Amino acid sequence: MYTMILDPWAMKKARSRFSRLIRPIGVAAAAISLTLVASGTASASTGVGKCSTTGASGEIDVYNWVDSGSRIDFHVGFLDTLADGHHARARLITKNFVGNQVTWPWHSDTDGANNGYTYVDSYAINDTGIYQAGIQIARFEGDTLLNSCTGWVS
Repeated sequence: MYTMILDPWAMKKARSRFSRLIRPIGVAAAAISLTLVASGTASASTGVGKCSTTGASGEIDVYNWVDSGSRIDFHVGFLDTLADGHHARARLITKNFVGNQVTWPWHSDTDGANNGYTYVDSYAINDTGIYQAGIQIARFEGDTLLNSCTGWVS
């Protein structure tokens, strides 16, 4: 068994010397960390895509679209713009790195025309990558698509 006897005065001097030696290293490490964090943030892409068609309009805001490209977070806002008895729908569309298009599930606004935006916050993951993202806005009668538009994020 070992017993260590600590001299408080010696400890204070050691801490002081240690602080003088380590503080510059800590500042340099913090600067490097901030540089890495900033460059990581800079690699995330953002963008907006929007379109309007007869009876429906909307947009998508894509954020946290990192270089690896397998996940995006997005915010969609869309609305029914025509009092015609039909309803508006919106969905995310993506393309992977070889150009294959993926259509994601529809979100509906069945509350009637000009009642304000319907909002959706979600994310998409595609293991084959997400090279492009956009929004498809459409006007439907039941499950029949009447007309639509596509707006790619730029």
